[in-house]
Amino acid sequence: QLAESLKKQGYGIIDGFMGVDVAERIREELLHMHHVGEMKLSELAGGRTGDNLRYSMAEVRGDVVRFVNGTEKDCQGIGILRDLSDQVIIRVQEKLPELAGEVIQRGNLMCTCYPGGASKAAPCGRGGPCRYVLHCDNPDKNGRRLTALYYVNKGWVPEHGGQLRIYPSDETGRAVGDAVDVDPLFDRFLLFFSDKRCPHEVMDARAPRYAITTWYYSAEE
Repeated sequence: QLAESLKKQGYGIIDGFMGVDVAERIREELLHMHHVGEMKLSELAGGRTGDNLRYSMAEVRGDVVRFVNGTEKDCQGIGILRDLSDQVIIRVQEKLPELAGEVIQRGNLMCTCYPGGASKAAPCGRGGPCRYVLHCDNPDKNGRRLTALYYVNKGWVPEHGGQLRIYPSDETGRAVGDAVDVDPLFDRFLLFFSDKRCPHEVMDARAPRYAITTWYYSAEE
């Protein structure tokens, strides 16, 4: 079903991905690393805006991050997520002709928190909104094939913001449908193509928003 959703609309969602117990564990791990200061101000990773210009850090994203591989002592739940995500990618790849035969490799997992606050005075580390501007994860052949996101935000309501807004597009980046907002719900898994088919942005987060992002790369690109 996930592969079919990717074929049809460029993204797919699984709710209840890990189950409550493991999801709670992952949430606690993210909360801990944030509260003890292990998440640091984020860096750009080669992204570009729609007009292909480099963007200024302060205007781009308002999150703090920590990269992990899932084997760290304080990341046992995250390691379980990593392994299940890998299994899902293998199955999806088998059903997507465009990925057939490719060697797909996983990068480290990016643990993130948008601390919350939608004004320019928000405490996001840079004095800017807690958001991430419109971008593609792979606009210029940086190897990324699939982007996986996992959310652990309990009690989320629309007023909290932080939705991922996807602009469905064709392979050239031309819009082919209306924008779609994906709510960052507890134990939700989101998978989408990293290229120009899925330009996206994180809307202003007015409450702390926790997520884990994993990129799956082509070994050849």
